[in-house]
Amino acid sequence: MTKKWAVKRILILIGFVSFIFLCLFMYRNFQKYQARTGLPDYFSQESLQPSALKFSARGCKMVEAAPTPEQEQLKRIQKTWLNENTLLIKTHVSVQCPLKIQNGNYKVEGNTLILEYGIPSEPGAACKCLHEVSYEITNLQKGDYEIKFLEIHGRT
Repeated sequence: MTKKWAVKRILILIGFVSFIFLCLFMYRNFQKYQARTGLPDYFSQESLQPSALKFSARGCKMVEAAPTPEQEQLKRIQKTWLNENTLLIKTHVSVQCPLKIQNGNYKVEGNTLILEYGIPSEPGAACKCLHEVSYEITNLQKGDYEIKFLEIHGRT
């Protein structure tokens, strides 16, 4: 009977070691696949931390009926990686006068970063204002994101 138990123990040990090697092999292949496709690393400690957003909106620069080249320049998006996981985005968005931007939010969809800004749902005047907006997003996986802006009405 001890010979049977010894054989069973050896088979269990072989099975356990095989399982460990299989898991390591699968994890290494996942890392290679992730590097090619840009999938987030759900196994890293950093990815377990929630993303944080610092949002600010300032000023009102009046926009003329036909925007000047200077005003068009202000609408360019400035993206700066402050470190390996913090992205700072600055630009100007056009909003009806006298509405003020109340808050901001963001969401990641694939390689697209959708930056939202909320304004009251009250109707504005016929004029337009350029507001400087700034989004500082931490705990974001570094990458080359396409940036889209989305105006949300009625968010205060």
